[in-house]
Amino acid sequence: MTAHLAPSRSGDHHRRISHASPEGNGKNERSHKTDQQEFYNHQYFRNRKGFAQKLTRWERKYSERRHRLALEGKTPAERVQGLTQVPPTVKNLS
Repeated sequence: MTAHLAPSRSGDHHRRISHASPEGNGKNERSHKTDQQEFYNHQYFRNRKGFAQKLTRWERKYSERRHRLALEGKTPAERVQGLTQVPPTVKNLS
């Protein structure tokens, strides 16, 4: 796997992988597979507006209602919320 770091505007570094190398990009590949199996394979889109509406609903379901074993049974939204909350011990310091 050939990877290099590319700095973003915020100073973060993003790792790029070689083209067509899913073994180096497992999380994205798994996400694409889930989208294909649970969304695209079961939809018919008449136009871009209909596609956009259905995609918005799917993204909300995927992030807010679909629980993950990898996240200890939480949804991605619940996981992010837990990461952004200030722990009670820190609140008591002020």
